[in-house]
This record gives sequence, structure tokens and C-alpha cells, in this order.
Amino acid sequence: MKSRTPEQWVAIVIIALAAVAFGVAVMTGLNRLLTRPSGVTPVADAAVTPGAAPTPAVPKIKATLFFLSQDGLHLVPTEREVPLAEGPVAQARSILEAQLSAEAPAPLISTIPKGSTLRGVYISERNQVFVDLEPTIRTAHPGGTMEELMTVYTIVSVRASASAVDRSRSTRPRT
Repeated sequence: MKSRTPEQWVAIVIIALAAVAFGVAVMTGLNRLLTRPSGVTPVADAAVTPGAAPTPAVPKIKATLFFLSQDGLHLVPTEREVPLAEGPVAQARSILEAQLSAEAPAPLISTIPKGSTLRGVYISERNQVFVDLEPTIRTAHPGGTMEELMTVYTIVSVRASASAVDRSRSTRPRT
């Protein structure tokens, strides 16, 4: 058996160190990806106080919700009234909850499985939106690549719709 030269040993050590550094970088990246994003603002759920006076009528806005076309090939926008909320995170939550609980008008089809609920909505300092859903959306989903893709497109489209609402509200003159 031929012994290795010092240059070969140096190359082996460098490759081993590079492999370890790569492994640490991948694990760190996965850890950041799979944990709650830093710099996000969670929505605080309003607590309901027993015996409290009924709240006055909540102002509403028109939001665009999305449902699957009858042929199953594209999303169809529909306008619905949803409660007006204070701030972009709360408004996004309001619109997403409306989409999750909405019944599709005939002949359209809902892409969201019944019983799906929203855990939270977060917006990072870089305006990245994170939507946290209960596992029901996965376990109750009928499956299939196209169906799953349309569900994701629905949630992304609703969030884009909420962004448009936020922008229009911020450009309106205050009275």
C-alpha cells in the first residue's frame, strides 16, 4: 500500500473541514427555516370577557376571496365583505379567516378543507408574510398535486389581496 504525501493529507483535512462547515451551515439554515421567523409581529387574539357588553357593529371592507373554477384549472376571484381590522397583520388575519371559513358559491369549489383554522399570521421586518395553519389543512386535504397547488395559490392570492387593501387604506386621506 502506498503511503500518502503531506500534500494529500492537507487536502484530506481541508475537504473534511469543508464538509463539517457545510453540514453546520445546512443544519443552522434548516433550524432557522423550521422555527418561528425572527423579527415578526404576531397577532394578539382578543380576549372575550364573559358578561361584557355587546360590541357595536364592526365596519366592513370588500376583500377578494378565491375559489376553484368548475374545470379545476384556475382560481376565480369573488368579493366578500370582511370585518375591518386595525393594522396589516390583523387585516390579513381577518381576510384569511374569511377565506378559510367561506362557502364557495355554485358552481365554484373551495380549495380549503372544511375545519381548517388559522393559528397565526406574522409579518417580518422585511414585509414577508408567514401564515401558520392548524394541521387540519394537511390531514383533511383530499391530496393530489394540482389540488395542493391550488390550495397554496388560494392562500397566497388572499394574502396578496390583503396587501392591496393595506396599501389602499394607507394612501387614503385621513378625515
